[in-house]
Amino acid sequence: MFSYQKKSYSLRLKSFYGHDEKEILTEFSNLINRQVPTLAFCAHNGKEFDYPYICRRLLINGLEIPTQLDISGKKPWEINHLDTMEMWKFGDHKHFTSLNLLATILNIPSPKDDIDGSQVRQVYYEEQKFG
Repeated sequence: MFSYQKKSYSLRLKSFYGHDEKEILTEFSNLINRQVPTLAFCAHNGKEFDYPYICRRLLINGLEIPTQLDISGKKPWEINHLDTMEMWKFGDHKHFTSLNLLATILNIPSPKDDIDGSQVRQVYYEEQKFG
């Protein structure tokens, strides 16, 4: 007799915002340090931008890189970093797919319809809209 046990997954969303970068990074580090070692990160183009950027900002602010983000010396299968852009390429290294296009293709509503990356500076510093 064959028995199949379906894995259970959960998704947790948490926003960090404010004016003090070190405080935001500390809160972020504290949260992920409390999680189980199998915690996975998922971002669009995260392996090329988000994860390295966060690690650099942690170091610049004198903070330690949490174990889940420290990939130094790890084998590829030991790294729980998912990247939707990489997944959508299906091994094709020539093409870039924007998060907006991927969300549209998969019929996923985007919370970023009101602003794009080029407008972040203006919205944050001039209009002072956060969170």
